Amino acid sequence: MRRFVLLSVFLGLLLFAQEDEEKPPKTVGQELVKNGDFEAGKDVPEGWDEPDDLTVFWVKSPTGKGKCLKFDSDVLLSDLKRRWKEMKLPKDKRPPAKMSHRPTEKEQYDTVAATYGAQIWSHYFPLEHGKKYLFRLRYFSKGPKMKAFVKGYAEIDGEKREVYRAHLPCNPEKEELNNWKEFWMVFKVRHPSYKIKWGRVHLLVYWPRGEAFVDDVSVRRVADTTPSESEKALKQKKKVYGEDKKK
Repeated sequence: MRRFVLLSVFLGLLLFAQEDEEKPPKTVGQELVKNGDFEAGKDVPEGWDEPDDLTVFWVKSPTGKGKCLKFDSDVLLSDLKRRWKEMKLPKDKRPPAKMSHRPTEKEQYDTVAATYGAQIWSHYFPLEHGKKYLFRLRYFSKGPKMKAFVKGYAEIDGEKREVYRAHLPCNPEKEELNNWKEFWMVFKVRHPSYKIKWGRVHLLVYWPRGEAFVDDVSVRRVADTTPSESEKALKQKKKVYGEDKKK
């Protein structure tokens, strides 16, 4: 049984796709990602995991308009692992984040960029199985690439389990660095064995090592453009009688 569950989950994780669209489609309903513009919050951004202030920061935009997330993947992995332990402590007992030193070229493959990446997760939000969604964000990179995901979860054995992921690569060209660039994709929530109920955004900045910023993260339902049965019948009728031919 356990082997079947793992295989089904694996198959679901492979079921991600970007629709062939030239521009973002129309959306309906409310925004699903809470505080995707990162403007709300007191000490930490609402709707997101707490930044570690070593690899992920909640800061002012590099262009001076509002707030956003900052990522730094040029951090030694040993420093990050130390910070993971510190983040488990209560805030009043937690020491400030500190780097032992800025990594050298010799140490570049011992960095966050070459291993785990600098990453953060949104809180859960509802997803409807079988529906299409638009995932979009703005990315400002000084060099690093980013993997952005919407990960889908089903209830398995009473727990939320990841069974699906939509992957949005954010790889700006050299001439696009040091400027905001929008990335987006359309994905359909699906799995052959499990009903997906929830989603989370996962942002991961990695190689080459350096700094980057993210803002305006959004997930919204795509408007249903499938013709109704009556529209299909009318179109077929016109075709039969030749009414759809150009005059």
